[in-house]
Amino acid sequence: MNIKEKLQADLDVAKAQVADLEQKIANIPVEVEQIAEEAWDKVKDFFKGL
Repeated sequence: MNIKEKLQADLDVAKAQVADLEQKIANIPVEVEQIAEEAWDKVKDFFKGL
């Protein structure tokens, strides 16, 4: 493998990692909403238990 092929392979790997990170970032609002809903349910259950 010559230098150009190695650099291209490294670039392809980096592009795949960037795409993966972009997808994870795009999912953050959904994950935060789920956590908020779970937390709210726990708060409601706590106060119902009083």
